[in-house]
Amino acid sequence: MYSYKLTQKCVKIKLGIDPKAKESGVDEREIILKLHNEERIMSEIANIIGRSRCSSVQSIIKKLKSTGSILSQSRSGRRAKLAEREKRSVLVSMKQNPRITPSKIKENVNESFDKDIHEDTVRKILKKTDYHGRVARRKPYISETNGKIRMEFANKYK
Repeated sequence: MYSYKLTQKCVKIKLGIDPKAKESGVDEREIILKLHNEERIMSEIANIIGRSRCSSVQSIIKKLKSTGSILSQSRSGRRAKLAEREKRSVLVSMKQNPRITPSKIKENVNESFDKDIHEDTVRKILKKTDYHGRVARRKPYISETNGKIRMEFANKYK
């Protein structure tokens, strides 16, 4: 049996629960199921687990009653090639050097995360964060004499 008199942090560590995880694991759901079968109150279960009563514990118990299973259903669609952390590293490399090409960023990702991605994936990430593949226009060199002539012209037609 579990020792309930420990602090929440100790209980989470002892039970193998990740408090920062968004989706509850199968172990955590089994614990909620055992505590629910022991006829514990939802708020008490939530305090032991360290989750909110309404959003997590109640929905897990409701899902168990409706489907009879505590396992997650498979999701539709293809999984993302890069995780959020890897996407942020793409953005960091872009912020450090705005003139870097997507192919260079691709090489950096391949080296640091051992993931083979396409340049279009990098471009897609950058476009979603409002970085577009535009190159800044070079300003023409204006000599001092040419600058004086331009200023005279501008002041003349002011």
